[in-house]
Amino acid sequence: MYTYLKSFVLLMLLSSNMAFAGLIVQSGGLSGMTDFQNPSDTSFATSDDGDIVQFTLLNGGPSYDMTIGDSSNAADSWWSGNDQGFYYTPIAADGGTNWLELIMPTNTVSFSLSMDANFSALGWIVGVDSLGGTIDTNGGTPTLQSDGTFSNPNPGTFSVGNGDDKTFSFIAGNTGGTCSTITKVVVDPNRLWGIGDFAINVDDNACQVPEPSVIALFAVGLIGLGFARRSRA
Repeated sequence: MYTYLKSFVLLMLLSSNMAFAGLIVQSGGLSGMTDFQNPSDTSFATSDDGDIVQFTLLNGGPSYDMTIGDSSNAADSWWSGNDQGFYYTPIAADGGTNWLELIMPTNTVSFSLSMDANFSALGWIVGVDSLGGTIDTNGGTPTLQSDGTFSNPNPGTFSVGNGDDKTFSFIAGNTGGTCSTITKVVVDPNRLWGIGDFAINVDDNACQVPEPSVIALFAVGLIGLGFARRSRA
């Protein structure tokens, strides 16, 4: 019976929101994702399923000053994204680098985006999950500080030039029945960069765990099997 009790304890651990989670990042897009609609607003993006990604400053400040580009226009033809002809361009008042937070809807389990520029420059992207985990585009895990910034190792930088788009996908790498979802994706591009080709996967069952009654019934079954085995011995 001791063996069955150990199995029950293990089941309880796996069924709770404990640390078996971790973000995954990969280059390129993912299959089975929902694309986004042609935007009509510069403070948020809406997927074909109605899921909304908000654009904010650091720690959820006021909506960022964004413009919407269209690669079908001659002036915007430098955008070389793969799936969508539109893109967003973050504009900084000082003409320097921009911190942009893409706030994910509840239960986001994966998100991808492309970046492009009309000149060569550097940038970085970091994903943050609901447990406070982070991952950057080089696979590093920068520490999330209390003020919302990141400490060393610094978010990985990458270069991109005109016609050289970069696509990154973030995935909530849950195992063992844990509840980790993507809360935001932080982007720090140089001015006149574009971000687009958004795709998302929102799973409303991502954080569900077995009901206590189900676990109790399973435990009773295990204990009963233990007694039955002991009676035969």
